[in-house]
Amino acid sequence: MMQEDAIRLFVYFVPVLVWAVLAVVLVGGMLFASWVLRPHVLQNSEKTASYECGEEPIGPARITYP
Repeated sequence: MMQEDAIRLFVYFVPVLVWAVLAVVLVGGMLFASWVLRPHVLQNSEKTASYECGEEPIGPARITYP
């Protein structure tokens, strides 16, 4: 009796497990595809510098307030 209940419970949850695995694979595949297909641009100091409407920045871009 207990084994039949366990089998019945397993059979009921197989579609849920299949959809969960499919969702994880789909999300992982999309993340991987976006990582592979993204533009690979080399970073340099010109690109990572803060931009203030064409003016030379004064001080660091991030400051801490007390």
